[in-house]
Amino acid sequence: MTAEAIIGILSSALIETLIMVVISTIFAVIIGMVLAIALILTTKEGPMENKYIYKILDGVINTLRSLPFVILMVVV
Repeated sequence: MTAEAIIGILSSALIETLIMVVISTIFAVIIGMVLAIALILTTKEGPMENKYIYKILDGVINTLRSLPFVILMVVV
């Protein structure tokens, strides 16, 4: 395999990886912003106070936030 072929494979793989990272980041930002706004609106002092929705969202966010560490503990 020549150096040009390797560079071609690596460049296409790099572009595919960057596309996946950008798409994932966009989805994460959108979902995170929606959850954050909902959490702020439903707090005790928020304009749409609702302790049940707040507790559910808070639990979901705390669980999802700790999930990468749980996966890391299983792998290691």
